[in-house]
Amino acid sequence: MKLRTSRTISGLLAVAIMAGGALAAVEPAQAYTGTPPWVSGDANNHGGIKIYDVAGGEITGGTDYNALGSFYAGQGTAKRGCATKANLYIAVPDHNVSIPLNWYNGNLQGSTLLSTAPAAPTALGPVIGKTTWGGPTPVADLLSGGTLDTSSAAYTNVFELRMYDSGLAGCSQGQNYWAAEIEYNPGGSTYDGLAPGAWRIVYPVATTTQSTVSTPVPSATGTYVAGQQITLTSQSSVAGQIQFTQDGSSVGNPVTVDGSFNATSDPITLTAGDHTFAASFSPTDATNYTGSTSSNLLISVNGAPTTVSKPTASGASPRAYGNTIKLTSTATAGIPGTIRFKDKGALISGVPAVAVNGSGVAASALFQPSVGSHSYTAVFTPTDYTNYSQSTSAALAYTVVKGTLVNKVRPSITGVLKVGKVLTANPGTWSPTGTTYTYVWKRGATIIGRAKTYKATTKDKGKVLTVTVTAAKANYNSKAVTSLGKKIS
Repeated sequence: MKLRTSRTISGLLAVAIMAGGALAAVEPAQAYTGTPPWVSGDANNHGGIKIYDVAGGEITGGTDYNALGSFYAGQGTAKRGCATKANLYIAVPDHNVSIPLNWYNGNLQGSTLLSTAPAAPTALGPVIGKTTWGGPTPVADLLSGGTLDTSSAAYTNVFELRMYDSGLAGCSQGQNYWAAEIEYNPGGSTYDGLAPGAWRIVYPVATTTQSTVSTPVPSATGTYVAGQQITLTSQSSVAGQIQFTQDGSSVGNPVTVDGSFNATSDPITLTAGDHTFAASFSPTDATNYTGSTSSNLLISVNGAPTTVSKPTASGASPRAYGNTIKLTSTATAGIPGTIRFKDKGALISGVPAVAVNGSGVAASALFQPSVGSHSYTAVFTPTDYTNYSQSTSAALAYTVVKGTLVNKVRPSITGVLKVGKVLTANPGTWSPTGTTYTYVWKRGATIIGRAKTYKATTKDKGKVLTVTVTAAKANYNSKAVTSLGKKIS
């Protein structure tokens, strides 16, 4: 089995593994300086937002601005007594729009009940818990809808994370929000000390510095077998103690870092199966530094060989987007366990592991694959880790093409059919819903307009007008349908 690490948000101080295997600290990125010029005049901003990790520690930056939804967001001021829900928005700063309330913005997290989870109670106001802030690239998708301002360093590669609250009767969302200004690197090369994809909060300025701790490095790599002993080494950014964990449970006692900020765990005897290792850091100076938790180290440990077949899909490839499929695979008969299906080695969202039946067969939950090429595999994990190892199937190549929009009710023209009157294009009814529409008005074969409405002129008198509606939707092929003609009198 292979060793792999999962991507989570770390701090602003990175660590690198040198060729000789030792850990060395990398200098933190150059900080954004100054107060954003719009903050002092923003009458709708009632305070800041803080972001928290799963342990309740404040997060001030990370490696992937699209992964913000893995964490918690909370207001930095006391909440309104009536508030029970909150929304998150992304707003794009624009120096041409003097009132920040009127900036382009998009909804990142719909109305969500405020979290009572114990992981982030240190926020003074409402907290949106670790839920579903968006899809694989929610922030990038929302930013792409606005015009990004590059007029100055204060506006370049900066977006505003806003929280609106609402709740009981009479407690409407209104126009008040809480916000944090976030600088990010959209990719390509280093920007203002940020690696591609990285982000940091530039305002409000954090009251404490976020410490960092590196992903644990095992003393041995390669293929792991049950009964093998390893140790883990991790490095912090400041003095303190590191608590190593395996599958969420502590490994021994906390270890004080040495003069190079390194710490090594007690020996760990591996058992067969998949295991998650992490390092949790507690700084000695808790006044000026917050604690941190590393990203995960995932290790698969072998037992006796098993087999699992290449998945089969319930729908033939290529498959049109919008349709669901399920995957089925067969493991070694008579060995209890579960099958988890993956796409290009990554877990499929909403598709949990499934127990095999007596014949070793398991079928996944129904899911809707995205447009593009897929490579589905099945991973069999036996219940008896001691005697049996995991196995991974051959890959099933699968393709999903764009879906087809269906016009159920033809577009039509409404209004008084006389010169000087305004006519309106009714786009008709389409499936699926949520499409966007464009319009082309014609007098015979001559194009006379491209808006939703058209005012008939003297040239139209006695002529037949039509409107062609083109429907478009992400992951679907656009489609055009023309209305019946209407004669102008």
